[in-house]
Amino acid sequence: MRRSKQEIYADILKVLAFDGASKPTQLAYKAKVNTHALNQCLNYLCQQNLVEKRTMKKKLTYAITKKGWRVIKSTESKPSSLHPIVCYSLKTSDLLK
Repeated sequence: MRRSKQEIYADILKVLAFDGASKPTQLAYKAKVNTHALNQCLNYLCQQNLVEKRTMKKKLTYAITKKGWRVIKSTESKPSSLHPIVCYSLKTSDLLK
């Protein structure tokens, strides 16, 4: 069965939250997504300030931001995925609680 973008976003954030900063190829493997789709998702997550690019030892890595952590924490108690938050149907003030 095919995953929605929101499910892929959730998987990427969870991998970064639990495994720490990762290189794109490692992230693609752990999140079970191809590199082309991963790059598109990472660009979107970076634009939303949920993920940040870092350079460690001259290699590109991605790490979850504080805002990304708040998203993960706020969705732990909800049975639904990240759909409402990633699409910003929730207000920013809801994320800051």
